[in-house]
Amino acid sequence: MKVDIAEIRQGGAGAKSDFDYQGPLDLVDLRFLGPVQLHLRLSNAGSRLLMQGELEGKVRVTCDRCAEDFEETLTVEIDEEYLPSASPEAAGHEDDPWTDINVYQPEDTTVDVTEVLRQNTLAALPIQALCSEACQGLCASCGENLNKRQCSCERSSIDPRWQPLLKHMQQTEPSSN
Repeated sequence: MKVDIAEIRQGGAGAKSDFDYQGPLDLVDLRFLGPVQLHLRLSNAGSRLLMQGELEGKVRVTCDRCAEDFEETLTVEIDEEYLPSASPEAAGHEDDPWTDINVYQPEDTTVDVTEVLRQNTLAALPIQALCSEACQGLCASCGENLNKRQCSCERSSIDPRWQPLLKHMQQTEPSSN
């Protein structure tokens, strides 16, 4: 996705421009469901261009407990800087995929924000994706999704390495008499 920067570059320091988009967005490693809403404000800060805004959309994620797919609405805050390639800060980083410096060329009238959106969206995904807080997950023995039905596996078995801890806990529990 390309954003026009010609107007704010010509406007000099202090120039601002808004970019709004509503529609499909295809990013590598992400499955958006339906249209996304994107609002960006671009500002010319003299030595760099600032891009701030918000991306909102529904993505399909997989629950970490039960392995079922579910929808998650994400609101992604965008706060990025673009440096001209002639900038001392950008020197040598134009083609470095490991840097977090965004660079544009003097002749550029647009910047491609696709990778910035992808990285910010991936960072906004929950560390542990759960379909619900009450998700029971999968049975450790047979793999049955315990949200859908209970299995007949024995659950009282304990790993023998944990037996001393269980014994200690039973000894220290106050009696309920």
